[in-house]
Amino acid sequence: EIYKKGIRIFEENKELKDLNTKIQEEEKTLAAIDMMQSKIDKILPTVDITGNPADWTKNDVTLTITASDAESGLNTAQGAYSFDGGTTWSNTTSKVYTKNTNGIIIKVRDVAGNITTNTLNITKIDKDAPTISSVVKNPDTWTTGNVTLIVTATDAGCGLHDTPYSFDGGKTWQKEASKIYKENTKNIVIKVKDKLGNTSTYSTIDIVRIDKTVPTITNVEGNVEDWTTKNVTLTVSTNENSGS
Repeated sequence: EIYKKGIRIFEENKELKDLNTKIQEEEKTLAAIDMMQSKIDKILPTVDITGNPADWTKNDVTLTITASDAESGLNTAQGAYSFDGGTTWSNTTSKVYTKNTNGIIIKVRDVAGNITTNTLNITKIDKDAPTISSVVKNPDTWTTGNVTLIVTATDAGCGLHDTPYSFDGGKTWQKEASKIYKENTKNIVIKVKDKLGNTSTYSTIDIVRIDKTVPTITNVEGNVEDWTTKNVTLTVSTNENSGS
């Protein structure tokens, strides 16, 4: 009887040992499953892009990426950032743009291969001076009156300044696109500026056909003192050697 009890105890201990072994194996399996599940990353990196101006500027524009990834992490081993739609990758988080650029595709990737994509346009850079299409003299012939200079100018970027016109080389500025000259004036330098201060200079202009001076009679010859039946020719001399 004692022998049978001993066998039964042995068998029960063996069953208990086998059960413990099975439990341990299941725990390892569950741990492996948990580990596998912890390695799944379907979440895109979080990305913020700054530096694209909302207002006009005549300076270069620097776009800067701030990014994070709470799961597998950013792929710094192979380069996490791209400014050309994924053609090239690097760990440089900023890029300088010297002119307006449309269709900039910025990508950020993590280790698992998830990629966040942003597309933007830089449209507020203006380094170009206004275009002066013409400067007209009115009139452009000899005159006893005044001469008006009329400027025609445009700016395709930020637009013309509130006081865009200068007729004295930039010393003073005015809103009106014209100026009246009452006397002959040489070396007139016309400038036009936009809202950012980009400035165009027109070629030097001379106004030389204003003549408001009455001629002076210096001598009259040919007048006879005695009566005559012949025609009389008077010759007048003046000091009008120049002008109109």
